[in-house]
Amino acid sequence: MGIGKDESKTKVCPKCKALKFASDFVFNNKAKDKLSNWCKVCQAAQLKAWREKNPERKRLNDRRLYLENRTDRIDYNKERQLRLRKQVVEAYGGRCNCCAESRFEFLAVDHTDNDGAEERKRIKGNGTLHSYIIEQGFPARYQVLCHNCNLAKSFTGKCPHQTEREEQWTILAQKGGGLAA
Repeated sequence: MGIGKDESKTKVCPKCKALKFASDFVFNNKAKDKLSNWCKVCQAAQLKAWREKNPERKRLNDRRLYLENRTDRIDYNKERQLRLRKQVVEAYGGRCNCCAESRFEFLAVDHTDNDGAEERKRIKGNGTLHSYIIEQGFPARYQVLCHNCNLAKSFTGKCPHQTEREEQWTILAQKGGGLAA
């Protein structure tokens, strides 16, 4: 069992004076017992109070940490968004619902009710659409379209492929036949 996970080990927090299990303390390699001095609850309260008392220092510290780790965060976010996008695209069939294009780079998530702009305003945030779709359990109001079909649908209300299929159905219906296999 690792440090902080042994429930038989206890320690008194000098801040709240409570006897707590080792798992209630943060690991601290420099401490003799390898546990932080204060318990997690007291540390969190102290940190919250400091942040409220020193908002400018917190902002500057956050900015410094952001700049120090900027490229790592950007790389992490790109990988995360790619992973989420792949998950969503695969859940909806992995190909364009109109023309069957399957190259991932060409695929986009489409709002079948054409309410994407309103929804993006409502859920806000960077890359939250894919997370939102996953959280909602992949609702039927979305589909995968290639970027060409998606743009055509947004400009004209209908993809040219759909118009061509409707014309073929009309011709076949006029001839009194069905679709040939």
